[in-house]
Amino acid sequence: MIKAVLIVVAALMLAWTGEVAAQDGRYQAIVIPPGREAPDMGHVLLLDTREGHVWRWWLSPSRGKEMGGGGITYEGKLTPGAKPGDIVQQYRFSE
Repeated sequence: MIKAVLIVVAALMLAWTGEVAAQDGRYQAIVIPPGREAPDMGHVLLLDTREGHVWRWWLSPSRGKEMGGGGITYEGKLTPGAKPGDIVQQYRFSE
């Protein structure tokens, strides 16, 4: 069952990616596979390369009586740097 869902999701992503590629590569999909013991099926980060917005697509299968689900979560907007290696945001931990 999970393999069937993965095949359908992969086919939909490929079809969607083909459509998006026609828009000058503005949107990029970055697949993040699940960990070994992860309860979900991995994530896909969707990046708007023009505006810097990032969304995370996720899917969790049903397990026993626990109902699965999925969705898209807006993660925020990226801050560009002037050159590779720039620190665009830094956090300090207090003691």
